[in-house]
Amino acid sequence: MDFSKMDQKRLAQELIDFRRARHRRPESAWTEFLTTSEIIGQLEQLGIPYKMGREIHTSGERYGVPPDEELERCMERALDEGASPELVGRMRGGYTGVVGIIDTGRPGPVTALRFDIDCNDVGECQDSDHFPAREGFASEHPQLMHACGHDVHTAIGIGVAKILTAYREQLCGTIKLIFQAAEEGARGGESHAASGIVDDVDYLFGGHVGNMPSRLGEFAASTVNGSTSYKVDLLFRGQSAHAGASPEAGRNALAAAATAILNLLAISRHSGGRTRVNVGACEAGPGRNVIPDYALLKAEVRGLTEELNEYMFQRMLTVASAAAAMYECEFSHRIMGHSIDAPCDREMINLAVQAAKETEGVERMDESHDMLGGGEDVTFMMRRVQEHGGKATYLWLGADAAAPNHNSRFSVDERVIPMAAKLFCNMVFKLNGIQ
Repeated sequence: MDFSKMDQKRLAQELIDFRRARHRRPESAWTEFLTTSEIIGQLEQLGIPYKMGREIHTSGERYGVPPDEELERCMERALDEGASPELVGRMRGGYTGVVGIIDTGRPGPVTALRFDIDCNDVGECQDSDHFPAREGFASEHPQLMHACGHDVHTAIGIGVAKILTAYREQLCGTIKLIFQAAEEGARGGESHAASGIVDDVDYLFGGHVGNMPSRLGEFAASTVNGSTSYKVDLLFRGQSAHAGASPEAGRNALAAAATAILNLLAISRHSGGRTRVNVGACEAGPGRNVIPDYALLKAEVRGLTEELNEYMFQRMLTVASAAAAMYECEFSHRIMGHSIDAPCDREMINLAVQAAKETEGVERMDESHDMLGGGEDVTFMMRRVQEHGGKATYLWLGADAAAPNHNSRFSVDERVIPMAAKLFCNMVFKLNGIQ
C-alpha cells in the first residue's frame, strides 16, 4: 500500500502526540483507567465499535489485581486527569483494556492485532539529557514509567485504527484491535484469552519495541527463546514477641524468609534448558525490638519450556516451605502472574517478511529475534488462536532505545510508531484486503 489517502506528516504527529500523552501519565497493571478511556475516545472518533470491562476478561484468570483501595485511588486520579466517568465506572474493579472491532460487512478472515497498554513500577529519570524529560513529557506519576514501550505500542495501535478506517472499503472480514491490560508481570494475557475474544480469530499478531541489538528499521518477523514464568508472592506467618524479654516465645517470619531467599537463589538449574529464579522484594517486620511475625517475598521463576518452569516452581515451593518449617512458621503462596510458550507460525512469519518489503523505512526483516529469556503473556492469546486452528506470530520492532527495557532512562526513536503502524496494516491488507 502507498497510504496516499493519509497525510503522512499529520498522522505521524498525531501518533507521537498521543504517545507522549500516555507516557506523561502512565498506569500500571489493572489501573489503566485513563489510558483505556483515551483509547476508547480515539475509537469512537473513528466510528469503531468496541468491547470493554467484564466482556473481555475472565475474573478467575486475572493475576495480581491491586487491593480495592488502590484501584479506587487510581480511578480518582484518572477522573482528575480527564477520564470519562461513565467509562471508568464500567472498569471498576480493574477491568481495564478494550477491544476495537472493525467489521467490514464483507466475508473474510478474522484478524487480530494485540497492543499492551500498562507501564512499569519504575521511577523515570528526570535528567535534562533524557529525551522525555528534555521534551517535557516525562512521567508525572511517581514510581511509574513507560520503561518498556507500551505507550509506543498503544500509539501504534491507534495508528493502525486510523489507517484501516481510511481504507475500510478495500478490506473484507473483521479486524480486532486488542488493547491488552496488565502485561507487565504476566498478569492480563490469560484473562483476555480465557474471555473468548480470540476464539474466532484466524490470524493474530503483535510486536514489541526495543533495541538489543536491533536499530530503527531493523525488525524481526518472530520471536524465539522467550521464557515461561510464574510470578509468586511467598508469605511467611510466625509469632511476634518482645525481642529482649521473651524471644523464645516468638517465631521469626523474617528469619524464615531470609533462609528461603538464600536457598531459592541456590536452586539447581536444569540440564534441559535455561532456567531462572529471582527474589526482587522483601517486606517484613514491625520494628527492631519485635520478633517479626510476617514476611512477604516477591519472587519469580522462569524456564525455557513450561516443563522447566514447572520444575523451578515446584522447587521454589519446596524450599520456601522447608525454610518456614525451620522456624516453625506457616507458609503460603499466591500466583501473581503466569506466562506460557507458543510458537510463531511459519505462514505468519513469511507474511511479515513480505509486508516488510512494502513498508517504507523497514530496512531489514530478520526471520526471528532472540528474546534472551524475556517473557510475554501474549502467548496465551497465540495458543488460544492456534488451538482453534488459527495462526499467530509476534514481531520485534527495532527502535534505537536509549537504554534497556525496564530502565529509568528507557526511550525510543518515535519514528518507529508510524513505521510499525504501516507494517502492521500491510500485513492486514495481505490477509483482509479485497483482491
